[in-house]
Amino acid sequence: VGMFQHLAESAEKDDLFTIAIDGLLNVEAPRPVMQWARRITLERLAQRHDKMYLYQLLADLAEQVEEREGMLTALENSLAISGERRPSVLRELMDLAKGQGTSFTGRGWEGDPQRHLAYGRRLIGLSEVVPPQVYLDLGDAFLKAHDPVSATKTFRLASDLPDYAAFERQAAGLFEQAGYRDEALSLYKRVLVAQSNDVGLMVKIGELQEQGGRDEAALRLYREGLEL
Repeated sequence: VGMFQHLAESAEKDDLFTIAIDGLLNVEAPRPVMQWARRITLERLAQRHDKMYLYQLLADLAEQVEEREGMLTALENSLAISGERRPSVLRELMDLAKGQGTSFTGRGWEGDPQRHLAYGRRLIGLSEVVPPQVYLDLGDAFLKAHDPVSATKTFRLASDLPDYAAFERQAAGLFEQAGYRDEALSLYKRVLVAQSNDVGLMVKIGELQEQGGRDEAALRLYREGLEL
């Protein structure tokens, strides 16, 4: 640990400095040492504010001491210079702000819905190709914020996906979980047009029809399912 600290403090070139900080991270140096590493990284960043790897080092150091706010701040500040990496940085910020799963020590953390939506909007606004899960996560966040209209618009942005029917089925499931039965039913029906022999989907639509008091429509679907 002392060797890496000495290297970090005396390194003139950033590659040696990065090796030193990575070394402290890899040996899981004590918390006071990691706080010192964050301070010396900030000092270097003050002189080299356009170096993306220094922001990433700050985020890694914050993760090591379990300070999620520090990770968010470091990554947020890197967006202005992230260039081609901006989509991946925004996706990482979305994951951090989502607040699901467990923290670094196994304890859960509270999400930040406003930040999650803000990062998602910026990511979608880049008009870059993003994985389907990004649209699903952002749409789900809108539903949790009681904004089904924005959720619908977000899901429609994924219409160019190769397997859009499968995506719509997942989106319908999110509407259903959030209690928007009519929106879920509409999407499930659209999927059924492309997957007309899917008995499980017929049953799902039939159940939603029953919940809406449309027993005849549900019965018709169940009969079609039995014939298949």
